[in-house]
Amino acid sequence: MKHYDSDIDVLLETFDFKGKSVVDIGCGDGTKAKLLVEKGATVVGVEPNLESWKIEEYESEGFKILSGGAEKLELESDSADIVIFMYSLHHVPTESMGTAIQEAYRVLKSTGILYIAEPIAEGSYQEVSEPFIDETPIRANAIAAIEKFAKPKFKFCNEFKYQVSEYFNDFGEFVDEMMRYSLDRYTLEDVNNQRVRDRFEQTQSDNRYQLDQPVKCWVFHNSD
Repeated sequence: MKHYDSDIDVLLETFDFKGKSVVDIGCGDGTKAKLLVEKGATVVGVEPNLESWKIEEYESEGFKILSGGAEKLELESDSADIVIFMYSLHHVPTESMGTAIQEAYRVLKSTGILYIAEPIAEGSYQEVSEPFIDETPIRANAIAAIEKFAKPKFKFCNEFKYQVSEYFNDFGEFVDEMMRYSLDRYTLEDVNNQRVRDRFEQTQSDNRYQLDQPVKCWVFHNSD
């Protein structure tokens, strides 16, 4: 399995974003969108939890932010070159995942590409975070939705796996990072406890801690 320093590196290796119209569904804090704009893309970021991120500071001529979910995109049909779900499809309510995929298909041009990346419930990141948040069931639901709703829509699908690693200097740094992404799904007490710390300490490599995350990716399109 190929290793990357970040998920964004995979995107940049997969696509030439210059001149492309991109929809980033579940854009989070806007970091990814900002980098894609720097690579020449025009990006619409869709985020249902805008109040949790300081995303407005990234808004620019090339980056527009829409508040809302993947189930109803306030975008014109046949308007996007690339639609991205980066670690976001499994956060869509299970009963709405099919609708979200249909909406992505709707806004894509006939030559457009749907890119979905989902974290696999394996590896040291999963082992350390499992005591306070175990997303195994909803990640499985996302994969099932991809099989049921995305694959029949497109002629071609390229699937591959890769691994990314995140490094921490100490447990406190890990706790701070997890709370940044908590979105009220867990509390500080859930993360900052001995059980999680014990698992975290097992990831030490040299003078830092390495948490590995395997990822599965699907690239859908209808063009030869």
